[in-house]
Amino acid sequence: MRVEDYIATRQVEKPEGCPCEHPVGVMLTYERPGFLWNAVESYWRTTKMPLAVFDDGSESKEKLDELENLEKKEIRVKRMPHRGFAVSWREVLRHVKDDLNLFDSVVMMEDDIMFARGWLEVLQKMQGGLADKGLKQGMTTCFRPHENPQGLRLDLRGVKAYQSMAHTFHVNMIPIEALERFDVLEESVELAINSKMGHGIDVYWVGLLAHKLGRVSFVSEESWVAHVGIKESLVEAQGFGPCRHNGVKLVKEIEKYDVVGRNCPVV
Repeated sequence: MRVEDYIATRQVEKPEGCPCEHPVGVMLTYERPGFLWNAVESYWRTTKMPLAVFDDGSESKEKLDELENLEKKEIRVKRMPHRGFAVSWREVLRHVKDDLNLFDSVVMMEDDIMFARGWLEVLQKMQGGLADKGLKQGMTTCFRPHENPQGLRLDLRGVKAYQSMAHTFHVNMIPIEALERFDVLEESVELAINSKMGHGIDVYWVGLLAHKLGRVSFVSEESWVAHVGIKESLVEAQGFGPCRHNGVKLVKEIEKYDVVGRNCPVV
């Protein structure tokens, strides 16, 4: 697919849009005890949105203890057999589609991120701003990985954002209605599994949302979450310049996480 396929020039007859006022959070985790606990602590400090944790078949005693301790705090934990990142996300979203569809939107998160206050409101404003402009809502993220904006820049209800044909999966919001075309998600998983270029489900799903469903996806120009779970901080992002794995332009509250892999206290 070409870059031109993703550009948000396809105005549609103004859709009703999803208000994204009743979201649910889902967090995927696997091993690495400690990261999940910190992420959930930071999550509860910054939002009251319902949360479900999905474990991709962890086996270590430390991780199982961590999951049990979360359950003692009345956090819903679903244990799955180990399938790997792409397939596990497919199963998480299948569960959302089938069992959590009373919510109007879902926020997808990994287990090694830290949150700044206001992050959820940023995602909601971006989704609402897309509907305001008559664009079919796809995925929005308040984690900026790109040093240089990838595409069209818009003001979405006061949030400065740019269109991206590829997101990271650290934190994303998508209307539940987009899961009605589950075949598109399944196709993106298969493409990710068979990729020889190392692309993940995030790249393919965002691309297919635009290419097949006419849905657009945007990234906020500031990062309201920081990714702290890896040590490699720079990669090349499909020809659009360096891509920061822990986030570009972190808001002041989480600037201390600018060094990835550092074991920082929770926000």
